[in-house]
Amino acid sequence: MKKYLLLVIGLITLSFAQAQKYDISIKVNGLSCPEELLLANHFADKQYLRDTSVCENGVFHFRGDEKLESGVYLAVLPNKNYFEFLISNDEDQTKYYFETDTLLDPSS
Repeated sequence: MKKYLLLVIGLITLSFAQAQKYDISIKVNGLSCPEELLLANHFADKQYLRDTSVCENGVFHFRGDEKLESGVYLAVLPNKNYFEFLISNDEDQTKYYFETDTLLDPSS
């Protein structure tokens, strides 16, 4: 009986720990794996670096062991262009996927 109780407690703890992590996947057509993206966030009038991407099969990943705080985040491309997205702690979602293209003209 103790074995089952410990197993259940372990599974609950593991599932709670999984829920606290974040996994942001970004596919950027026109970029390849030797390059990297940066994840930053706004705080007041400044931007702060949070993470550096790991590239797997042409998709850039940001993964962390703690839940991201609510706020405005930036995915910074190697040419210093970026796009912003919002993270809300009111959501249960911890996985995000974005896809963009380096050939898009921001002035159009």
